[in-house]
Amino acid sequence: MKIKLGAVVFGLLALTGGVDAATPYQAWLDKPLEQIRQQAQNNDAGAQAALGAMYKDGVKVAKDKQQALLWLRKAAEQGNTSAQINLADLYEYGSEDEGSQQEAAELYRKAFATLLKAAQQGEAERQHDLGFMYLNGLGVEQNDAEAAHWFRKAAQQGLLDAEVSIGWMYEGGRGVEQDYGQAADWYRKGVARGYDLAQTNLGWMYANGLGMPADAAKAVELYRQAAVQGLARAQVNLGWMYLQGKGVREDLGEAYAWFAVAKENGSRTAPGNLELAEAELSGARLAAAKKRAEQYIKQYSK
Repeated sequence: MKIKLGAVVFGLLALTGGVDAATPYQAWLDKPLEQIRQQAQNNDAGAQAALGAMYKDGVKVAKDKQQALLWLRKAAEQGNTSAQINLADLYEYGSEDEGSQQEAAELYRKAFATLLKAAQQGEAERQHDLGFMYLNGLGVEQNDAEAAHWFRKAAQQGLLDAEVSIGWMYEGGRGVEQDYGQAADWYRKGVARGYDLAQTNLGWMYANGLGMPADAAKAVELYRQAAVQGLARAQVNLGWMYLQGKGVREDLGEAYAWFAVAKENGSRTAPGNLELAEAELSGARLAAAKKRAEQYIKQYSK
């Protein structure tokens, strides 16, 4: 599965769908758009990187590649690593032009060099970011063992994303010997702090009996904790539990509603799942499911 590259706050998601990169604008989401824009216009590299990424992904604004390029370039020129990586992402996957591909590679190399210095100085977030660069071969030769090394360093400092990332490495045996017990232990650290990615990944382990007796009810509980926080992957997983009647009573209307909100939150698998659920519903039952979906979208979409 092709990995979607994003920016420098990288969070690994459940093995059910591979690895994704999170976005650099999480800390900016609660700020008014005009405040972000004003800071960007005042040459704040962080605001420029966030605004560019928002235009790239269509968050808080309509997708606009030209605006994304404009703001990401401004931030990248100031040495902002998240902007360099997002800009490289646009160049690499948005163009077949050889020059763009070369520029993307150079941006990745610059970002890697910056991250390496900060990681070696003990910055946990940069250690985690460096691990993601090694994991995906961005600006450096791909190396699972190095990725695990840096994820573990960051996790040992209590960085939530890193705890999930090193757990993911143990779960899949990437750069370390596969160890479900270690994976679950790292995920539980995040679960204890209410982290949706950790809840979803641990839920997957319970659902599939990975290193532990399968417990569908526990999986449902964990998926629900993450789903109500707006995590699309958890919403899809929860929908499937209702669709199949695992850990809960089978409820096609509930499955439909969770798939609908996951689609709203950008899940790539939700549309097909939604069609599956809809095919089993008709008349009043379908109307009720759609009404419930509208309610869930209001409550649980990001």
